[in-house]
Amino acid sequence: MATRSIFLLFAAASLTACFSGPSLGLHVDAPTLGAEIVVPAGYFAHQTIDCSGTDDIRLENAYIETVGTAIRATDACTITLVHSQIISRAGVALVADGAGDINLVDCVVDGAHGAIKVTGAGDVNAQGSTIIGAIRTGEAGDFNPSADTVVRSH
Repeated sequence: MATRSIFLLFAAASLTACFSGPSLGLHVDAPTLGAEIVVPAGYFAHQTIDCSGTDDIRLENAYIETVGTAIRATDACTITLVHSQIISRAGVALVADGAGDINLVDCVVDGAHGAIKVTGAGDVNAQGSTIIGAIRTGEAGDFNPSADTVVRSH
């Protein structure tokens, strides 16, 4: 199959992401309820993926590389990443703020200035993932790695 599903939205999302590759530029802005975005295999997100409110976003087999924050979940939003690679070259890779949650399943997260930052009551849950970089939690937020998650510094 030449294409793969990058993400499926379960609720209307305030999502702005840019997918690009050798011959395709696709900009996704505020998809409709239940919209499924399919992008040819090998394409990447180059801008921050944000969600807020009660949005529920799922990304599979994604490659997200940004200069700043790659993924940001705020309010009561939940982002689930499966079999994905998230890289921030000059920032914190994942930010969970307010009550925003990020779930990682078999992912690699690498942040030049930190892999994960959790503020407010947000949570980052990791299962079978590799986290490279500092992890900062504060207030009521938590980082919850499973036993098979590897955490290491640069």
